[in-house]
Amino acid sequence: MVAKTRRLSVWLSPAALASLEEIWDWNARTYGPEQAHRYITFLRVETAKLATLYFAGKSVPSRPKRSCITIRRHRKAMATSPFMS
Repeated sequence: MVAKTRRLSVWLSPAALASLEEIWDWNARTYGPEQAHRYITFLRVETAKLATLYFAGKSVPSRPKRSCITIRRHRKAMATSPFMS
């Protein structure tokens, strides 16, 4: 029998939500609203993966029951975007 991975709750702090709004605004001004939406969706999907891939996160020393991940897009993927020059 395969052990089932425990699903954790993932939430974004008010500061993180405010940052997402700033990121969306900047991307919308720079690359257009469609690209801004795609990028925010990408960030939310990657963040939600912590619910089941929490073991891949880095522990936060000041918060023992918390973990974090660094989300990066590969340059190759960004280069294929029609909004990149």
